[in-house]
Amino acid sequence: MTTRQLASLIRKHSGNMSAIATAMQRPRQSIARIVKEHGLLDLAASLAVEANVPGPRASCTDRYEAQARDRDYILTVLAEAGSYREAALPPHGIPISTMVRRVYNYGISSEEIEERRAEIAAARRHPRKSR
Repeated sequence: MTTRQLASLIRKHSGNMSAIATAMQRPRQSIARIVKEHGLLDLAASLAVEANVPGPRASCTDRYEAQARDRDYILTVLAEAGSYREAALPPHGIPISTMVRRVYNYGISSEEIEERRAEIAAARRHPRKSR
């Protein structure tokens, strides 16, 4: 493999040695040696650093909104399913441990679940008319 071909692979995979090794069908350890022999170690390192720069972080309001949606979803799933065990079955498929942890973290009470169950039942009895 020529230095130009190797440089092209390094750029294509942003200096990721594992991806380069997969593309070349060689062990990762041998790729680092080959890159060093061709004098491209600095290029690979600089591209890897650039690729690992974190993107924009989610704002606090985004996280709070996501948690509120998740809390609402968990509440609805439990109201529809009736128990943690049934919530773990399809179509929901949420593991019982996850469900218990989220109920605890979000402070969901059995009264809230019953209220949501009543809301769902009422909505089924009196569906909204579409326009």
